[in-house]
Amino acid sequence: MLQAVASHWGTAAWLTGVYAQESGCGGCEDAAMNSEMPQQRSHWTSIGVPAEPWFLRSTPFRLAEGTQSRGCGVDATGLGPEGLDFDYGRCDAAHRSYVCSTNEWAADPPSPPPPPHAPDAWLLMSRQTVVAGASWLRKAEEWSLNAADPAAEQYAALDTLEQYRGADGAFTLRLTWPDGEEGGERLRPQTWKQVSNPVTAGVQQGVKGYEPIDVPYTGCFWGGLERSGGFSLIDGSVSHGNFWYAVGSMVDYAGAIPGPCATSPARSYIVRKTELHVLAFLPPPSPPPAPPPSPQTPPPSLSPSPPPVPPDTPPPPPPLPPPSQPPLPPLTPQPPFPRRLLPGSAASLPVSTDGVQHSLPVHASAGGRASCAVGATSSHAYPS
Repeated sequence: MLQAVASHWGTAAWLTGVYAQESGCGGCEDAAMNSEMPQQRSHWTSIGVPAEPWFLRSTPFRLAEGTQSRGCGVDATGLGPEGLDFDYGRCDAAHRSYVCSTNEWAADPPSPPPPPHAPDAWLLMSRQTVVAGASWLRKAEEWSLNAADPAAEQYAALDTLEQYRGADGAFTLRLTWPDGEEGGERLRPQTWKQVSNPVTAGVQQGVKGYEPIDVPYTGCFWGGLERSGGFSLIDGSVSHGNFWYAVGSMVDYAGAIPGPCATSPARSYIVRKTELHVLAFLPPPSPPPAPPPSPQTPPPSLSPSPPPVPPDTPPPPPPLPPPSQPPLPPLTPQPPFPRRLLPGSAASLPVSTDGVQHSLPVHASAGGRASCAVGATSSHAYPS
């Protein structure tokens, strides 16, 4: 922050505004030069009214030869990693402006970067325990054994090792010998990183990306773990026929398992139990799911609304039949009248219509035909 102030304000940043209340240096050579230190707060003060907290550096600072007079400030002479370098100030100079800070952020300070996700645990990859008989010896390619029971004396899940690479592409491995050396000496864990997978690599192909972390044993050609040449599944005598640091020993070596080798003094150990662990990392936490979108009211449609659908109406009833007419009465038979009339003769023809009797006059003409008149609008001729 001091570097940013100096870059922005230039030479004005060297005006500290800190001066001595008494002659001398106070505790500047014994305590950090800032107002949080009691011996500095009692000897030095700032120009603020009332005096405000001040900071020159986070460590003590030895002044050049001389004496600081009462009421005189200090001159900043440079900027170092612990804060300002300074010297005795002159008392014959005064300033009207100083660069001051409240030591507070104008806004919330930026959040620190999230720490890397913490390791889950050291996961057991292999355990081999010497027991009576030969049942504890491993077989070739026996990368998985009692995989559902990590507490078993004989256990292996080496076929899953590949899935535990770290973000840098390397495995972080640890060899332990829980029972110590055959005979009692306690052995320290061996921790390192390597890129090559000793399960899937070729036989005695060496180790890639070896990086020691805490490695107390480096003898017997140690350099990480590689696939062994036939005496064990894996060993740490890299590119060599020995099989010290054995993981999954397939032969009985003096009734035990070849363990680590020390260099100072030179010594090799045989052990009765060997365990290999890998550091497994949890995946980064997933971000919380986004909340479901809130329902939105659809905007009004600009298209015309369809006309309302009329309710279902029953079909109109069928038309009523026309009123029935009473049947016409039959013609009433009349007595016969003469078929032939003499010329110039006349007769009456009885007619009945609608139940009313009429008498129709008939006249015989000279041609032998009879004629009659009905009302005044029509006439008819009938054969006489």
